[in-house]
Amino acid sequence: MGSPISRDFVISFRLNGEEIAKIDKVRDGTNRTRNDYSRSIIQGHLNLEISEPVKPVRLPPRKMPTYDRQQLSQILGQLGKIGSNINQIARHSNVTRNAPVNFKLNAIQADLHAIRDDVSNALYPNGRAS
Repeated sequence: MGSPISRDFVISFRLNGEEIAKIDKVRDGTNRTRNDYSRSIIQGHLNLEISEPVKPVRLPPRKMPTYDRQQLSQILGQLGKIGSNINQIARHSNVTRNAPVNFKLNAIQADLHAIRDDVSNALYPNGRAS
């Protein structure tokens, strides 16, 4: 069998229940999909050579990532602490009308860096970076 035929054009049409039932009944046992069977009917009607059905190409299953649940739970806890710190800074700024204290901002920045590292470790346990 030669190389597969390139088919670049799509024809789409609708059928009612009776029409599709008749096609399925006749097609049953031919080992052809509805598309292949419909194509062979059209090719036969147009006196063209009826092509063999093309087997669909199966892609390999997608590999789903695995995650370290304990590590992700720790990350959620760290996010909660950061949210609490931000609320404390906002409350302090509103009460005193002063800009946030620098050391608190540095602590939040350090927490964010730690979370970034934890997320990277949870997503890429072998050190693979994206």
